This record gives sequence, C-alpha cells and structure tokens, in this order.
Amino acid sequence: MITRSQKRSTPRQSSVAWIVMCFASSGVALYFGLLIGWHTGQASNVSGTRGFEDAVSETSKLRDLLKKATADSERQAMQISELRKREKDLEIQLSAASNANNDKHSASSESASPHHADIFDESHTGKFASGLQFVDRDDFATTFDSGVPLDETTKGNDRVLILYSDPKAFPTKKNEEGLLSAVDATSNCKNLHVVLTHDRQEQCIAIMGQYESFHIQKFMRVGDQGFGKGKTDANLPLKYASRGHQQNGRISAKIPSRDATREHWENLVSYLQTLDKALEDLEPVLKQVVGDDENNTVIVLVCNFGQSELLFNCT
Repeated sequence: MITRSQKRSTPRQSSVAWIVMCFASSGVALYFGLLIGWHTGQASNVSGTRGFEDAVSETSKLRDLLKKATADSERQAMQISELRKREKDLEIQLSAASNANNDKHSASSESASPHHADIFDESHTGKFASGLQFVDRDDFATTFDSGVPLDETTKGNDRVLILYSDPKAFPTKKNEEGLLSAVDATSNCKNLHVVLTHDRQEQCIAIMGQYESFHIQKFMRVGDQGFGKGKTDANLPLKYASRGHQQNGRISAKIPSRDATREHWENLVSYLQTLDKALEDLEPVLKQVVGDDENNTVIVLVCNFGQSELLFNCT
C-alpha cells in the first residue's frame, strides 16, 4: 500500500531525472557540434591551400603556353620572311629565264626567216617595210640621243622596234646569240627616223608609204567640242584630232581670239622695227660668249613662255 508521502515524492524524482537527461543531451550535442566545427575548419583550410596551389599551377601552365605561342609566332614570322625572299629570288630567276627564252626564240626565228621578212609582202610594202628587228631600249637610247628626257625602261617597254624599208637595209650581222646591238641593227641604214609614242591603251600606229611630212597625224573618236570640253566615244568614227586633244578627248589648247591675234600683231611690228638695233647690240655680247669656240655657235633653248621673255629681252 502506497502511503501519501510516497505519492508526493514520485513526481519530484521524475522531474529531476528529466532535467539531468536534458543537461546530458545538451552536453553531448555541444560536444558533437564542436567536433563537427573543428573538422569543417580543418577541411576548409585544406581546401583553401589546395585552391591556391591549383591557381599557381594553372598560372605556370598558362605562362608556359604563352612562351610557346610567342616562340611559334617568331618562328612563323621568320618562315614568312624566308618565303618572301625565296619568292623574289624565284621571280628574278623566272624573268631571266623568260628573257633568255625570248632571245633564243627570236634568234631561231631569225635563222628561219631573217628579220621576219616572211611576214611582209614585197608587192605591197616592199618600198617602205620589208623586215623588222628588235633591239634593247637602253642600248638604243644611249646610241641615238633623241634630245628629250626618256621614261624609265620597264617590263613591256624594254625593246625598240626597227622597220627596214628594203633588204638592202638589213643588218649584216646575224643575231645568232640574242638581240643585236643598236649599232649592228642599223649598220646598213642610210636614214633613221625615230618615232616616240606613249604607252596608251587601245592605240594603233599606222606606217604609210608617202612623201615625208615629218609630222605625226592623230585621229581620235571624238565629236565637235570646245575648249576644255569633250570626251571619247567608241560609237564615233576616227577623225583628225589636233595636238591639243588629250587622251580623254578634252581640248587643252585654246585657239587665240581675234582680239588676242591683233594684239600680238602689234607686238610683232614693234619687234621687227627694233630687230636691227637689237642684233647690233647683241653681236659683241655673242662674240664674247663664243670665245675661242671653233664652231662659232651659241645655242639658246627656251620652252613655252620662255620664248616670250627672250623676245622681250631682244626688243
């Protein structure tokens, strides 16, 4: 039988036991929390250390790759430079081989048909064109001074074409070893006419047997335009063009007006009236300039408006 005092002590004992259990579980939880925290910190430190080491390793690899790429770029640049140099050497060799082949072909053609006479028909052009010969442009220009500043010899303009009127003008020496010199190519020419022509596109040059005018006539496909106007038109027929016509068909030289012509006539009258006096004044000056020159010659060169200054100085 449970007494009254026993009934009172049972709840008190159970409460104490419950409190003890709570403290014990809290201690255990605290211990496990500290233990987990300590392990987490250790793992974090290890992870941080490994991340730094990995970054250093990756940076080192990138630097190695960069060095290798730089070395490869320099090596490629050197290879490109060598290839370009080789390309230039090959171009020079190819040009020399091409020239040698052309000279050889020219020589072989000459042996079969001296001075290409087979392309001319004596019954049609025998009085003014019976053969032809090519010579070096620089050699020709050195041998025969045309009196004008010459353009530079370039590819497409390094030969001079010589036409022979009849077989008697053919050179005595055969070009068995390439081109003839300008002296040899003209050894039997009693007269040599030199025609200078510009490297215009779509241009034709006609040689016609006729009494010599020593004037090159020019025909162009242009209409009737005034000064500073005009253009070429492929649909128009070729018509005589003046020296003032430019390549594009425009007229660069203006025809003097009637008033300008009369003004110059008056200046010419003044010049003619004072000519004798001017010559009398110039004679002692010219004798002093000539000095002991056996040719007794003074050459005065003027260009464009320079003749106007010379004219006024003489008056």
